[in-house]
Amino acid sequence: MMRDILTILAVLAGTISALAQKDTLELNFEGSDIVVKLNNSISEAALDSLLCSYGTCMSEMDSLWNSSDKVTPLGWLLEDYGGEFIQLRKPITSLSGSISQEEVSTLEEAGAEAVEQARFGANRLKFPLSVFEIENGTTFVLDGYKNAKEVYLAGSFNKWDPKADLMTKTSEGWELTKVLAEGKHLYKFVVDGKWVDDPSNKQTQDDGHWGNNSVYFKTNHRFYLEGYQKARKVFLSGSFNWWQERDVRMQKDATGWYVDVYLEDGNYEYRFIVDGDWISDPANPNQHPNEYGEYNSVLSIGTPTMFRLDGYSEATKVLLTGTFNNWDEERLTMTRSGNGWEIDYVLAPGNYEYKFIVDGTWILDPANKVVNGADEYRNSLIAIAPNAHFALPGFANAEHVYLSGSFNGWSTTGYQMDRRNNEWVIDLNLHPGKYTYKFIVDGEWMTDPNNQLFENNEFGEYNSVYWVE
Repeated sequence: MMRDILTILAVLAGTISALAQKDTLELNFEGSDIVVKLNNSISEAALDSLLCSYGTCMSEMDSLWNSSDKVTPLGWLLEDYGGEFIQLRKPITSLSGSISQEEVSTLEEAGAEAVEQARFGANRLKFPLSVFEIENGTTFVLDGYKNAKEVYLAGSFNKWDPKADLMTKTSEGWELTKVLAEGKHLYKFVVDGKWVDDPSNKQTQDDGHWGNNSVYFKTNHRFYLEGYQKARKVFLSGSFNWWQERDVRMQKDATGWYVDVYLEDGNYEYRFIVDGDWISDPANPNQHPNEYGEYNSVLSIGTPTMFRLDGYSEATKVLLTGTFNNWDEERLTMTRSGNGWEIDYVLAPGNYEYKFIVDGTWILDPANKVVNGADEYRNSLIAIAPNAHFALPGFANAEHVYLSGSFNGWSTTGYQMDRRNNEWVIDLNLHPGKYTYKFIVDGEWMTDPNNQLFENNEFGEYNSVYWVE
């Protein structure tokens, strides 16, 4: 569905570009609406041609403006007329004829939810469980509602489609099994058209409409502490939950204590709290000293990234440091390799800045031309699992090309792009959603000449628009 919207926007933007130059027209995306502003100072013939393309013409403007709804035959709402500009507005949804306003809102919420995707999560379900794992998927159960005609399951996993997943009626209520990806999922039941929270799930999240969504984590790791059978309470605490002491309570079984959690790829430190006493994991030999003179257990989830520094054969100590470990200057010691130094380190998908410390001297990665910052604050930049590619062909004589946009706070220095073959490029990892950006070519800001999607900015100029699904 999102792909359909992107296609529509691209086609529309291309159509508009073909109809008029930028000084006669502005195209904006405001929330779930597309807004077109036409310059009333252009020739009457040109303006009439543009207006006719939106379902009305100059000869119809007076009657349209004086009508009660001010909607053109093609569905554009006339918002301003007679002054310097003529402004038209239309929901993006209406461009497809098949996507509802509610669905666009859902898409936006889904995007926001994706941005808020948890790094860590543990479920808080009442017994008997309303959500549980079986061999071929995750089963959702809603007890009761025996007189309901139909019950659906809707959530972030099916774009909140209220008719996508019909549940099966059982002797106790309703149930459905779905295959879910690891991570955080939001959901509700739709009982004869009425949206209902899961009454057996204590973990909820504000749905933005004066209600709550139920939260379920498809887990990927089990913490286990053997023994301690006489303990009354055991909790799990670590860097993944900011060392909260009573956030994750473990369950007791015949031989110890356990809790199933979701953990995003990355490196974590943790400890168990047994009736108030903090202990490291006796089954995990990977430990690191903490500020209390004791040890935290260390856990890595995911595929490691190899960092290499060629040369520096005379160095005695080389370390890796970056935003991923709060620029710790001691922890990540690199080992000698055949031609330099290297270290494997697990990073979650994202963008990270880093440097090497060679016998106390901080240096950029000489093998990586992508840099963020300026002067002494310049750091090498790496994208793990990149999903956004920016390229500017040509400009072979430019000394530097930078990328600046909403993803880096419109940094005046921007991300320094790499020159590869006949274009300047950079790859980033961005959350789903809309981004605006520009290139900075030797100090000159410019929109992306190969991107038909753009919108005006507060300076009366234009920013290019990039969508990540």
